[in-house]
Amino acid sequence: MGQIKLTPTGFKYYEYDREDPQFAHLKNDYKNGKYIIVEKDTGKTVASYDSDLHRDDYWHAEKPLPHLLTCLKDVFKVEPGATYNDFLHALQEETFYGVIDKSIAARLQYGYWNYQGDHIPDILTIRQHADTSTGFFQLVPETNGPTPVYYGDLPLTVDPNLELFGIPVNCEFTFLEAIHSLLGLDPGQIRVQKDGFYDEDGIAKVDPMEHLMHYCEFEPDVTLLDIFNMVGHHGLLKHFLSIYSNAPHINAYHRAAREKPHESIDLHYLEVSEVGEIYHKKKYSSFEFGNPDFHGIGPLDPSEAEYYDEHPEKERPATSSMAIEFYHPSVIAHLPIRITTEYRIWNYGQGREEVFVGKKKFTLLEALDAIYDEVTFFGLPSNAADKLAEIREQIDGIKEKLFEETDEEDN
Repeated sequence: MGQIKLTPTGFKYYEYDREDPQFAHLKNDYKNGKYIIVEKDTGKTVASYDSDLHRDDYWHAEKPLPHLLTCLKDVFKVEPGATYNDFLHALQEETFYGVIDKSIAARLQYGYWNYQGDHIPDILTIRQHADTSTGFFQLVPETNGPTPVYYGDLPLTVDPNLELFGIPVNCEFTFLEAIHSLLGLDPGQIRVQKDGFYDEDGIAKVDPMEHLMHYCEFEPDVTLLDIFNMVGHHGLLKHFLSIYSNAPHINAYHRAAREKPHESIDLHYLEVSEVGEIYHKKKYSSFEFGNPDFHGIGPLDPSEAEYYDEHPEKERPATSSMAIEFYHPSVIAHLPIRITTEYRIWNYGQGREEVFVGKKKFTLLEALDAIYDEVTFFGLPSNAADKLAEIREQIDGIKEKLFEETDEEDN
C-alpha cells in the first residue's frame, strides 16, 4: 500500500520502500523493538523507529505520480497549507469515470460544501463517524464545514482519530474514501439482477460506473458467471476493475469461466462478507475494516465435524467456508452469490472480545472488488491449479514427516 498526499501544487505519491538504492533493507531489531535503516556503503544507521508505530510513521520514498485510478486504495494524506480547491484542481487533471467526473465539475462550478454547520471554520477537517443507530454499522465521513458558503480556499486536513465503542482507534482514509467524502457523494441503492445492473426498484437499467459507491443487493439467482458476463460487456467497468482489483488478466478469467469444468466442487453458494477487527499496539490502536472477503459456503468439513464431535460444548455450525482462489473459474462459475450483511467487530486486547453484532451494507464496488480480488489472486487461471497442487504436496509431506516422527517415538 502506498500513500497519496495532497500538496498546494498537486498530488505526490509515496511508497513504503525497503530497497532504495542508497540504503540497505529495512531491518527489524527484535531485541530493542526497533526498525533500523542502514546506509549501504558505510553501514551507518540513518534512522530508527519503534516497531509498533503506524506504517505512515515509517520511512517512505517519493515515487513518480501514477495514474490516480491506481491509487484509490492507498492512504490519503494532506500536506499543511493544501486547500479544498487544490484537491478539486488536482483531481480535475486526471480522467475518472462516471459520477466522480460530474461531481468534480459541480464542485468547481459552485464551490461550496454540501454539509450542515452553523459557523465557518478556520480549517476544513474530514473524519470518520461510526453510525450504529439503525442496527447497521457504517463509517460515515463528516466535516466541520457549513453550507451554503464558498470556502474552497480553506486549508484541508484529515483526522484519522475515531472513537469506536469507547475505544480510541486510528482510522485512515483511503484515497477513494476521501474523494467520496470531499465530493459529498450521497450513497444510493443499486440492484444486481441476472441480466444487468438496475435501479433500487429493479425496473430501469443503470450505468454501474455511476453507482459504484451505492449500496447493492444481489438477486438470489445471480451467479459468478453472470457477474463475469455483466462486467465483460461493460468496457469501462472491466478496465476499472482490472486496475482497482489488481486483475490485469481479467479477460482470461472471463473466458475460463465459460469452459467445461474438469472437476466438481461441493459448495452451496459463494459469499461476500466482512468482519471488523480492533488491534492494539503500544502507541496506537487500529481498526481494520473495508476488506470484504469472498469465499465458498458448503457442507461442514469432515475434519471440523470431528472436532465438534469431540467438543459437544461448542456450538456446531451447519456449514464450512472454503477458499476459492485455488479453483479454476469454470468449477465455481455456476454458483450463486450471496451478500451476507451480518457484521461483527472483534476487539483483540487481552483476548478476543465481541464489541458489536449487527449488520453492514456493501457498496457495489466493495462487492465486485471482493469477487475479483479473490478469484484472480494467483494471476492466471492456470496458476491457481498449480498452486493448489503445490500446497497439497506440502501438506502430504508434512503428514508423512509427522507419521515418521510418531512411528519413531512408538519404537
